[in-house]
Amino acid sequence: MIRSLRKVLTLILLISITLNYSFAQNQKFDNSVFWEIKYSKSSKPSYIFGSIHLMDTTDIQLPIKQLKIYIDRCKILCTETGEAKIGNSSGPKPNKEFIKSMFLQDSKKNISNSLDKEHLEKLILIMDSAGMNLKSLKPALDRFKPSALAFMIQAEQQIHQKKFETLNFSPEGYFTAYAKNSGHKIAGLETMQQQIDWTFKPNLPFEEGLKLLNEAIDKYSTKAETEIDEAYKLQKISKFFSEDIYKDVLMIERNRNMTEGIIKLMRDNPTFVIVGAAHLSYNTGILNLLSERGYKVKPIKIKIH
Repeated sequence: MIRSLRKVLTLILLISITLNYSFAQNQKFDNSVFWEIKYSKSSKPSYIFGSIHLMDTTDIQLPIKQLKIYIDRCKILCTETGEAKIGNSSGPKPNKEFIKSMFLQDSKKNISNSLDKEHLEKLILIMDSAGMNLKSLKPALDRFKPSALAFMIQAEQQIHQKKFETLNFSPEGYFTAYAKNSGHKIAGLETMQQQIDWTFKPNLPFEEGLKLLNEAIDKYSTKAETEIDEAYKLQKISKFFSEDIYKDVLMIERNRNMTEGIIKLMRDNPTFVIVGAAHLSYNTGILNLLSERGYKVKPIKIKIH
């Protein structure tokens, strides 16, 4: 059971890190995924690249050589999780302690006896019709915390819509390896534990987790949405997700925290930053937060095919 669950959760973690959001009323900084950052005319520039953490190279081709030129101008390469590379064998692996945190501990309440009949029936239908990633967890349904299962349902929907089985390239993993081999310092803005805590909310009270589960069940659909790939090629970040997703309060907080981390790194050395592209735009995105702190941000034209 533990081995099977670890495999499922590893996939879900990879998917979860592609769902990075911010929100505001307008769409500032929405015309590029690559930006120059400078504090003054005399300072050396840093750069920030908005990534899709996992992509299919038959659909998206990045200007690898061009981006390497900018990396070579910097001394630090910074991603969300540093050397915890996403999408390869050295990526995040849920350990036993993490898996244990997903389960209810000696609770009389569980999902089956707490969901109303309508939502429980919908949940069973979702799990029965889902791929093996979610279906394989059905026997342990009542052992899971509702907040954890809520995110698994959201991830399952993404699997249906985005065809994750075709994803074969991690920009973070590739450029981290390149920068490390070139002698750059590698830095991270968040720990894997922080991303796990945000994703699965293991410490959320049962009743609050149940609300999240009800919402996930209500919103579940296997109907395909507008492909992120096309919006990414056009470098229109605001088109990635529906407006509701960009309202996520925790992600707004993440944007603020990551902005502080980026500023600390750029104070001493030119830095090449790679974060999820949807962190960049809107008033609460990283680019506007940097602008409010006195940094000049300027788009750099790159072609994404």
